[in-house]
Amino acid sequence: MAIEVQGTLTPDGTSTIPRATIAVECIVEARYVEPAQMYLRFVDGLEGTFTFEQLRLDMVVDVKWETVQASNGGTRIEVQTNGGECVLLDYSGDFRYLVDATFAAKIDQSIRDQQMTPAEQEEAARISMLTRDPRWYDVGDEDDLFGETDG
Repeated sequence: MAIEVQGTLTPDGTSTIPRATIAVECIVEARYVEPAQMYLRFVDGLEGTFTFEQLRLDMVVDVKWETVQASNGGTRIEVQTNGGECVLLDYSGDFRYLVDATFAAKIDQSIRDQQMTPAEQEEAARISMLTRDPRWYDVGDEDDLFGETDG
């Protein structure tokens, strides 16, 4: 799930790296919107204003939400604490998943594709039993690494 862009990732969605491949979950613009919302624009142009609830964010009191901005690489959001510390929210992929049903469906399918069905698990177990080295069954108590020994 990536797009190819010409030329580092900048707010206008370009990259200074020639023929770079940039993941669609990269955020090129982020800003706080009253009350408890965040505007996000992703590298492929998907944009919107989303509630903190949609983004699964807590309205933390010790944060200056008006300082929200996308990081240079687009993979995080930066925000300042009341003490002046920069906090990095490393959630760009999560945010994309939460606000883009098509992206979420692709991620979910990718996870399902990597999982074995019960029938596939049974077949793998059956094949394992057929192809197991017969010496496996010759192991005696003296070879038990975790059992008690008389020595």
